[in-house]
Amino acid sequence: MLGVQLIENIRIIHVYSQQVKLLALTRLMRVRILSFFRSFSIKKKYFEYIPDEVLEAPIAALDHCHLFKNSLVKYNKMTATVVEYKVTEDDYYDYYLSDVQNKGYICVSEKNITASYISGSTNPTHQLKRYEFQNPCWYLGRQVVKDTMNILDNSIMGFKVLAGCKIYLKAFQLNTIMQCLQDEHCRYMIADEVGLGKTIEACSVLKIHLSSNANQRVLIAVPGVLVAQWRMELLFKFGLIDGDNGNGNTITLETVEELGKNSLVEAWDFLIVDEVHNYLKDSDNYQKIHSLSTNSENVILLSATPIQQREEEYLNLLRLILPQKYDKVSADDFSELVEKQNRISRLTYSLLDEIDSFKNELLPEIEADNPHEDEDVIEELEVIKEKP
Repeated sequence: MLGVQLIENIRIIHVYSQQVKLLALTRLMRVRILSFFRSFSIKKKYFEYIPDEVLEAPIAALDHCHLFKNSLVKYNKMTATVVEYKVTEDDYYDYYLSDVQNKGYICVSEKNITASYISGSTNPTHQLKRYEFQNPCWYLGRQVVKDTMNILDNSIMGFKVLAGCKIYLKAFQLNTIMQCLQDEHCRYMIADEVGLGKTIEACSVLKIHLSSNANQRVLIAVPGVLVAQWRMELLFKFGLIDGDNGNGNTITLETVEELGKNSLVEAWDFLIVDEVHNYLKDSDNYQKIHSLSTNSENVILLSATPIQQREEEYLNLLRLILPQKYDKVSADDFSELVEKQNRISRLTYSLLDEIDSFKNELLPEIEADNPHEDEDVIEELEVIKEKP
């Protein structure tokens, strides 16, 4: 299909699923000389079967066709888009074009325009009769579908895998799962109260991770009393088992108390530890979890909500999540960091509480003055900037 130019008779034609420019007719009027036109950044690699040279084609293989609306065409040196078309008395098409640059409109006969080979319509009946199952004009339509599917796949971040799981995720659980998946390496502690679905969140992250990765070695370490519960949750809700899960992925479910030396020195791709807060005062099991975290690429720890006032326990939890970072932090340095965090929080809440009253009564003054010159703000910022 294409904007076609004949020496005396110019038509847009369709030849064997390709758009061409008609250059001339033979004397016997049974063969037409064609030139294939490619423009508007259409890459040759997508249509390798379309020739560059001038060819001859029998008239019986040619169909007169029209261009799609919004197609880009060339008229003289002007690039325009097809707005509308009509059939003339002599069975040609006249096209109403919009100039891309000055937005003006003009009516032009198909004899005077040239279009890309993906712009012409085809008659499906004629194609089926010729056993043609491909056509360049379908390229743009396929690209729209392809691009849309890519956008959808990227936007749901693997959540399509969870569609077959027997779970119902609430909004806060979705946020937690997305947070865990957005980093290259997942190292998070999910700290919620009992009954808020920490196990569901961790298993969802694991399910999505395994769907996009192969040959993963996963260790799930839980208290002895929760082994049966975890095995049931994994199997009936997520279709995962303790053992081989296909694609080279293996899950090992063990109790923290019975972890052996082989497990502690093994390099794990994904580690999940449940009820980790129960082991903060159990030095032996704490060291086991610490060793596992150090040797694991991705880590999810499930814990009750930590109390920041218990700074030592808080620091010990952080050392399990990021041992390379917090093992070097002393208790005094961490205490200083917590105090600065509290100062920032108090200052932020104080400023937010006053915004509503300021914006109505003192808005002109606030806009005129530099807020960084406020003495209280300067004093608080100086304290925060001080080194431990």
